[in-house]
Amino acid sequence: MSEGPSPRVVHVRWPETPLVCGDVRLRELTFDDAGAVAAAYGDPEILRWTARRTVPHTREEIVAWIGRRLSDAASGLSLYFAVVDPVDDRLLGGASLGTTNTQDAATMGYWVVAHERGRGVATTALRLLCRHAEDLGFARAVLWIRDGNVISDAVARRTGFVPYGFDHKVALVTGEDATPVERYERVLTSAR
Repeated sequence: MSEGPSPRVVHVRWPETPLVCGDVRLRELTFDDAGAVAAAYGDPEILRWTARRTVPHTREEIVAWIGRRLSDAASGLSLYFAVVDPVDDRLLGGASLGTTNTQDAATMGYWVVAHERGRGVATTALRLLCRHAEDLGFARAVLWIRDGNVISDAVARRTGFVPYGFDHKVALVTGEDATPVERYERVLTSAR
């Protein structure tokens, strides 16, 4: 008896052409970004909404964390981008693109440094991530947003994501706080 067609496996890889739109560019996160990332992760708002269980705080922890992100990229599991100003390469935030266990969906995330918020950086970065996910052949994009994060909710909706309800199995943990997350999805229009 046939088990049906094999699932299509999509691996992530760095874009062949730069991901740039207006005053936002996505590039590979490097060890040179450690100081700026450490400063950004000192922001209570980033810590409040982050999806990671353990947030690196010191420069040494950030360097180790970047090393793990580079290893994930080399294996095709996920990419972590520095969101930068295309002129002076100043760090504006971070963005990620990864695979999911369903293989046809890309998972995404983003954050923006405090002094760059409110000018469309997250919206532009998410649009660029979606474009790259489409180029890679993903059919859908998925976000998980912590309950109460109205700014990320607005970014998701502006970029074509639709809420699918709360997922109580996936809790984002910061310290002892476990908060339900809302799942958002977007169909990628030219998925292959």
